[in-house]
Amino acid sequence: ELLDDLKENPSLFRWPLPVQKDLFMELDTDKTGVLTAREFDHYLSNEKVAAYFISLKLNVSEAKHLFHLVDFDQSGEVTIDEFVEGCYQLQGEATAIDTKIMQCEVKFLTESVCSLSERINDLGKAFSQVQVQELELPQAVATEEV
Repeated sequence: ELLDDLKENPSLFRWPLPVQKDLFMELDTDKTGVLTAREFDHYLSNEKVAAYFISLKLNVSEAKHLFHLVDFDQSGEVTIDEFVEGCYQLQGEATAIDTKIMQCEVKFLTESVCSLSERINDLGKAFSQVQVQELELPQAVATEEV
């Protein structure tokens, strides 16, 4: 019944921070203080977990991707801070301006990576030329001495 109510009106229920932390602790079955992808996936069908994601306007079927998005340090484990912060950042629906901002950021990053790649290539060529000159220099000195 809770799930049906939340599907109709996701903002019906707000999760206070202590409840979010309790949910995290419930998911952390081995009590290590971090969630693994396996622990996370195991609980996706849990009604309480589904209600949590629905209340954040996050599709539970997309929640498998959520784990990787909130694993900020890409360690393969999610801390309680990553979990709470990540869910908070990802809640709700993207607006047109959100999408445009992301497009601009991706374009900027792409251009930056291309520029950096060109610089690295130029430095590699310059380094190769210096190495060739260093190899040729002793040979030139040796032929002058003869």
